Amino acid sequence: MATKRFNSYTPSRRNMTVLDYQEITKKTPEKSLLTVKKETGKWKWVGISFLIPTLCGIILCFVTTGVYNIFT
Repeated sequence: MATKRFNSYTPSRRNMTVLDYQEITKKTPEKSLLTVKKETGKWKWVGISFLIPTLCGIILCFVTTGVYNIFT
C-alpha cells in the first residue's frame, strides 16, 4: 500500500506520512439504487432492491448465531 508524504509547511507536518487508500477506494459512490429508479421509474423497486439483500444478511446472521449457539 502506498504512503502519502506531506510538505513540511508547519513543524507538525514535517516528516509526516499516512497510508494512502486510493488503491482500495473509489472516487464516486455506488449509485445502483438510483439506477434502478431511473430504469423503472418507481420507488417500489428501489425499496425491494434495498430490502432483499438487507433481510438476507440479517437472516444469515441469525442463522449463523443460532448454529453457533447449538454447537457451543
